[in-house]
Amino acid sequence: NKDQTPKRSLGSLLMVWLAGLGTVPYTAGYALALSFYFWAMIIKEGFAHPVNNPSLGPSAIALSSFGINNPSLIVYKSQLFRLITSNFLCSGILTYLMTMICLWFYTRKIEKMIGKHFMLVTALIMLGPNLIYALLCSGASCSTMSFVLGHLAFNIMALRATKEATCSMYTVLIVFFAFAAAIFSFNNWFMLLTAILLGGGIRFLFEISEGGHSENDSADGFTEFYKAPTEFTLKKKRMLPLLVVYGLIFFILLLRLRQPNELYLQPFYTGCELKYTNDFDDLAGEFYDNGGNGEGKDDEDDKRRELGGSGDENQYESSSLCAEFCVPHLACKFAAMGARQLGVPIYQGSCTDQGYNEHVADKTFRQMSYSLDVEVYSKYSYNNNDDDEDNKDR
Repeated sequence: NKDQTPKRSLGSLLMVWLAGLGTVPYTAGYALALSFYFWAMIIKEGFAHPVNNPSLGPSAIALSSFGINNPSLIVYKSQLFRLITSNFLCSGILTYLMTMICLWFYTRKIEKMIGKHFMLVTALIMLGPNLIYALLCSGASCSTMSFVLGHLAFNIMALRATKEATCSMYTVLIVFFAFAAAIFSFNNWFMLLTAILLGGGIRFLFEISEGGHSENDSADGFTEFYKAPTEFTLKKKRMLPLLVVYGLIFFILLLRLRQPNELYLQPFYTGCELKYTNDFDDLAGEFYDNGGNGEGKDDEDDKRRELGGSGDENQYESSSLCAEFCVPHLACKFAAMGARQLGVPIYQGSCTDQGYNEHVADKTFRQMSYSLDVEVYSKYSYNNNDDDEDNKDR
C-alpha cells in the first residue's frame, strides 16, 4: 500500500505558520512593528552608498531622523525617546535579515519557554544596553541586533541549566556579533557586547527548575524537541540592584552630568570619522581644476598659487592651510594605509580644532561611484584687497 499521507498546499502551510505566530504574540508583534518601521524608512529615504552604510541601508542623517541612539542628541537635546526607538531600527537590509533569523529561531522559543516573564526580560534587554551606551559612548548605534543577541545570550544561559545549549547557538552568537561589530557601521561593538553580557546575566534573576524531555508538534508545523526548564521563578531581590543602576544612569543623562561629543549633534558625522591634513600642496591644484579648455585659466592659476603656497604674491603659505574630510568607518583603515604609502599625514580631528578658523573652499572628489567632500580652512582671513592691512601684516 502506498503512503496516503495528504500533502499540504502552500496556502494551508501559510495559515499554519500564521497560527503559530499566535502562540508568541510579543515576538510576532515586535517583528511586525520592526518590519513596518524599517520598510517605511527604506521607502522614504532610500539607500546610501555601501561604503557609507555597509549593511545596505540609508544614510546617517536618515537613521538619525528615525530615532537611532545618539548620546549627544539624548543629552543636549533631551531626545530620550531614542532609548526606545533605536530598538526598532535596523541599520540596513543585512541587519534586518539577521534580526529576523534570530527572532524566528531563538526569540520566539524564549517567549514560549519563560511565558509571563518574557516582557520583563525584553524590557531589561531593550533599556540596559541603550542606557549604558548613552552613558559611556559617543556616535550613533541601532540596537535591534543587540536586542536579539541579548535574547540569544539569555537563551544560552537558561538552557545551560539543563545542559541543552547547542553549538549552533554559540556559533550564531559569535558570527553575528563579529559581523555586526566589524563591518556594520551603525551597530556599535560596545552596545552589542553589553547586550550579550547583560542578557546572559539576566538569566540569574531567575531560579530555574529542570523539567523532563519535551516534544511539541507546534502549530507552525515544526516539531520541537528539547529538555526544557519547566518553571522560571523571579527573584525580585536580585532584580532590585539592576533597576537602581538603570535609574541612576537615566538621571545622569537627564541632568546632563555626562557630556558626549558635541560634534555628533550633527548626525552626518556619526557615519564617518573626521580627519584633517595640513600637507596641502598635492591637493591645491585639484580645488580649482574645472576641467575646462583654458577659459579662466589665469584665475585658476592665481588660486592655485594662493592655496598651494607657491609664488611671491600669494596670500597664504602652505603651512597656513588645512584640508578637512570625513572618512566612512569602513574605509578608515584603508585610508590610513593609503596615506602612509603616499607619505601624506592624516590626523584625527578637525581643522577648526587646530586653529584654522577661516573657511576657504570646498571640493568634491569622485572615484567611480563614490564621492568625498573636502573643505579647506586657513588660519588667516581671505581678502582679495591688497590694501587690507591685516593681509599686509601677514
